Amino acid sequence: MIVIGLITAFVLGLSVINFISRDFSILEKIGFSYIIGIGLETLFMFILDVMNIRFTGSILIFVSLICILVLNYKNIKNSKNIIGKIRHFDLKLPKINIKKIKLVWLFFFILTCFLLYGSVSKCLYWPTSAYDNVTSFDLMGKVMGIEGKIYNSLFEVDGVAVRSVGTGADYPPLVAGNFAFAYSFGSATSKIMSALLFVFFVIAFYSLLVKYINKTSSMIFTFFMIIAPEMFAFTSLSTSNIPFMIYTASAIITLFIWFDKKEKKYLFISSILMFFSTWARGEGIAFFGVAFVMLLFDSIKNKNWKELLIYSSIVLFSIISWNLYLKFTIEITQNRFITHLFWDYSKFLKILTGVKTLITNTNLYGISFYMFFLVFLLNIKNLFKDKIHLVIMILLSLSAYSSLFYQIDNEVQRASIESLMMSSYKRGLFTFIPLIWFYISMTKITNFVFGRLED
Repeated sequence: MIVIGLITAFVLGLSVINFISRDFSILEKIGFSYIIGIGLETLFMFILDVMNIRFTGSILIFVSLICILVLNYKNIKNSKNIIGKIRHFDLKLPKINIKKIKLVWLFFFILTCFLLYGSVSKCLYWPTSAYDNVTSFDLMGKVMGIEGKIYNSLFEVDGVAVRSVGTGADYPPLVAGNFAFAYSFGSATSKIMSALLFVFFVIAFYSLLVKYINKTSSMIFTFFMIIAPEMFAFTSLSTSNIPFMIYTASAIITLFIWFDKKEKKYLFISSILMFFSTWARGEGIAFFGVAFVMLLFDSIKNKNWKELLIYSSIVLFSIISWNLYLKFTIEITQNRFITHLFWDYSKFLKILTGVKTLITNTNLYGISFYMFFLVFLLNIKNLFKDKIHLVIMILLSLSAYSSLFYQIDNEVQRASIESLMMSSYKRGLFTFIPLIWFYISMTKITNFVFGRLED
C-alpha cells in the first residue's frame, strides 16, 4: 500500500510541475516531482486537520487524485486528440553509443550510486534509534499516522491537555508529516521517507547543474556535494535537517536560475520549494528573508512588483497558517527568540568563533567551505560578472541564519550559545553545502580547469 501512496505523491508532484511548465527537462521532472509531491501530502494533512477530518492513507490518495485530475484538466479535455496521437505514434528508441559514454562520468556515477545505495540501505535496515528522533519527529509522525490528526493524544496526559510534551510540537508539520505518511499506510518504519527525499534531491541537483556545465563536471560536483561527511551521515537519520536542506537549497538555486535566465517556471518552483522550507523548520524564514530582499531589489530595478508579490504570498501562507495553528489550535506561543534589537559583544564573538570552528572542520564538511573561499578569491576579478546573485544569496543567507542564533533567548532555550552552535547551527550548515558546490561548479576559473580536463 505504501508503494501506491508514494507513486501517487510522485504523480501529484509531476502534475504540478507540468502545470507550471512542460519545458522542464526529464531529470528536473523526476527529481522535483517526488520532493514537491510528498510536501503537498503534508499540506493536505494540515488542511484536513483544520477541517477536523481524520486523514488516512486512503483519504490522502483520494485527495491527491482529485488534485491530479484538476491539474491535468486540459489533458483530459483533449484526451481524444492525445489518444489519436498515441495510436499513430512510432516509437523509435534512441541508439546508445557506448563509445560516447565518458569513462570519468561513468566512474563518478557509479560512486554516487554506491553512496546512495549505502544511505538507503542504512535507512531501511536500522530502525530509528537516536533519542531526539525517537522522542520527536518519528514519534509525532507515528501518532499522527495512527490517529490521523496533527493535534493528537500526545498533547494529553490522563485526558488533560498539555502544551509541552517533548515532541517538537512547535515544528512545522512537513517532517513529521512525511513519517506520518508512511505510518498511515501501515509501514513498519518511516525511514524510507528520508531515503527517498535524498535520492530525488541528488537527481534534481544534477539536473540543475547540467543546465550550466557539461555532464561529466555535473556528475563530479554532484559527488562532491554528497560526500560532505556530517551531512551524508544525517541522510540516514530521522531528523528534520536533511529535508530542510533539500527544500531550502533547491529553492535558493532555482531562484538564482530565475535571476540568471528569467524563466518564470523557476520562480514558481522556487516559491513552492521555499514554502516547504518554512513548512519544515522555522529557520526557513531567514532564507525567505534573503529571497525577499533579492526580489525586492529586482522589483525596484525593473519597476515590476508581480514576481515579488507572487513569491511572497505563496511562502507567507506557510508561515502565517502554521503560526495561527500553533496559537489557536495547539495554543503554543513560541518565545525562544528575543524580539527586540540588542547588542551583546560576548554573544556575537561566540557566534563568530563557532562559525569559524565549524566551517574549518573537515571532519564535518570536508573541503566544501575551503573550496568555496578558494574559488571565491581566485574568481575575485570576475566576481560581479560571474553568478553574482548566487554569491550574494549564499553570503546573505549565512548572515541571516547566524543572526537567528544571536536573537535566541538562551534562558528560555535552557542551552548556552556554544552548545547550540555545536548542535543546531552545525546541522543547519548542511543547507550551504549544495549552494557552495553549485557556485564552485559554475565559476569561470572552474570551467576553465574542467574544460581543459574535458579536452
